[in-house]
Amino acid sequence: MTDDELRSVLAGVAADLVCVGHTQWPIDHRVEGIRVITSGSVSNPVALDLRASYALIDAHQSGYQIDLRRVPYSCAAVIDAVVRSRHPAGDFIISHFRGCVIHGGRAAVTDRSTPSPIDYGLLNLLSIKRGAGPFNRPTRLSVAPSGDLYVADGYGNARVPHSVWVHRDGRVFVCDRVQIFDAEGKLQTTWTNVTGPADLFIDDQERVSLGEMAWEAGTVTMAGRPIDETRPAQLSIRDIDGRMVTRWGGADPCARAASVRRAAGWTDTATSTWPRSPTPP
Repeated sequence: MTDDELRSVLAGVAADLVCVGHTQWPIDHRVEGIRVITSGSVSNPVALDLRASYALIDAHQSGYQIDLRRVPYSCAAVIDAVVRSRHPAGDFIISHFRGCVIHGGRAAVTDRSTPSPIDYGLLNLLSIKRGAGPFNRPTRLSVAPSGDLYVADGYGNARVPHSVWVHRDGRVFVCDRVQIFDAEGKLQTTWTNVTGPADLFIDDQERVSLGEMAWEAGTVTMAGRPIDETRPAQLSIRDIDGRMVTRWGGADPCARAASVRRAAGWTDTATSTWPRSPTPP
């Protein structure tokens, strides 16, 4: 968030200290005389330093002192515990402990053995020429009419589609963007009017439910492309050609039916839609 955005959020605030949360990233910043603190996260870090973080505030009549603290712990133990729990959002949770994050043009990868990141640099990340062998943290499986299995595979190498759907006519829909291939793997078309698509579902009436993650201006995509506009997360309903029918979501992630990100969704036989957001609104 830029200083101008912080000024807008803090307009009318009389306090000299504001503590906020849900960023998973520790911040200690001043703007217009107001000190803004976030403690980071003990269990869900999104940072190059994956140690648990918290803040200790000692307030008294003459003022206050703030101590942002870090505590090392075993990422491997957390990953093993999540795997054993069979948590429905286990892959998303684990991605914070052995995934890849990009911040300030640098890429950091953490493995099972240590919370200390290895800083590869963005250019090294973009130098990946091929995926690792199967299966490198697969995220979705779809069964084709022929019985063949299509797998979105390789989240661990940071060059992977989020999801795959094989339609009843044999076409293959792939999310990161929405790219549509024929059964032989030839690209047919790409939907360009979507924002960070993470998963899709096509019902019997050929309505496409698409989970779209938010964009934040000033950040970069996993491929290193700059993002120059902010768009909210949404669940969109589209026709089979990608045209918008309706959508849920908005700029306020705490509003009813809104979300920080729409990672997945499903539609039942009564055509009720069940979106999933890994970050609760």
